[in-house]
Amino acid sequence: MPPERPPPPRTHARKTDWRSVFCIPIATATLLQWHLSLGSAWAQARATVDAATVVARAEARGPWRRVAESRVGVARAQGAGADLVARENPTLQVWGGPRVLATGEVLPDVTVTLLWPFDLSGSRGPRVNAARRQLQAAEAEADEARLVAVAEALGRQLDVLATDAEVALAARAVETNASIVQAAERRQRLGVTGAGEVSLARVSLATSQAALAHSRGERRARVETLRALLGYAAAEELDVSGSLDEPAALSLDALRQAAARHPTARRGLRAVERAEAEAQLQRRLSAPTPRLGLGGGREDEYYARVGVDVALPVFQRNQLGVATSGAQVALERAERGLLAARMAASLEGGWARYEAAREGLAILTGAVASADEATALATRGFELGQRDLVSTLLVVREALALQRAVFEARVRVLRARLDLQLAAGALP
Repeated sequence: MPPERPPPPRTHARKTDWRSVFCIPIATATLLQWHLSLGSAWAQARATVDAATVVARAEARGPWRRVAESRVGVARAQGAGADLVARENPTLQVWGGPRVLATGEVLPDVTVTLLWPFDLSGSRGPRVNAARRQLQAAEAEADEARLVAVAEALGRQLDVLATDAEVALAARAVETNASIVQAAERRQRLGVTGAGEVSLARVSLATSQAALAHSRGERRARVETLRALLGYAAAEELDVSGSLDEPAALSLDALRQAAARHPTARRGLRAVERAEAEAQLQRRLSAPTPRLGLGGGREDEYYARVGVDVALPVFQRNQLGVATSGAQVALERAERGLLAARMAASLEGGWARYEAAREGLAILTGAVASADEATALATRGFELGQRDLVSTLLVVREALALQRAVFEARVRVLRARLDLQLAAGALP
């Protein structure tokens, strides 16, 4: 009997799972696509806001736009029908009834009359002109509203840039005070100073840290104000870009030339023209409107008549409309003169503030190098034990005060510049 064959040896080779082979790259591709989609969504959720963006969105999305467009629409609607030949519709009169004769016979009587008014005062042209002037005045008001809205948006952008600089300044103060605290703690470990200086240094550090937290919170609040003004969604992260450096000095002569085309000046002119057109219209409307009459009827026999009805201007000659429109012309002219005086005063006064702000900035900027040098020397002297903490903090605070004064002076220059451009109507 042949011996039994031993079973074949077991191999440890693992059977390939093709499903896992295909699933791994698919899962990897899915994760990569998900990561890229998140990255693109994150990138789309951020918006860079520069001066050009501020101007464009303030013009297109500002709350002023709907109000201004509505006012223009009202003025356009008020001019509907201004070119009609007559303001009154023809009147048709129909009368009928029985006529009882002496013989007792009853006959029907009918009278038909058509009264057609025709305007001989020539008021159609003044009506059209008054409607056109009304529309032009509304458009001038819209231009003025646009200018104010753009100036406000640029001012809010400047607020954010100012808080950016304030945050950087506060962070620098924290860094300087932190180095002073470290130096004070080293001196305490070496036995050079006591716990009083360390405590004072920590108080100064805490004060600067609180100022930094306040500046960061103020920046977030101002960004939200800018967001609402420009119509950005709450989910969009705004990167407000810009500089506190003045691009170029303004020219007073150029500003004066631009002020002649200011929307406010144009609004005053349009208001006067509108009032004058309305006064001309009211004077024309003082003439009566004749009515051409065509009539006919049957009273025992048929008849026809043609006639004219004219109201005699004995008592009513549109005295109220003429007097009111004349007074309105005088009022608009006086207000235009007042607007011109205010605009000139705003321009000249703004120029004085602008020059003073630029002069102050130049003086403060010239002292920055000395402040930086004094801060470095005082801090180094404190670390080497050559100065006490109180005098060191005094130097540091004076230097930080100068930096803040420079920052505020730069902001003051830009605000004075913006006010000047608004006064001259020379905004982008």
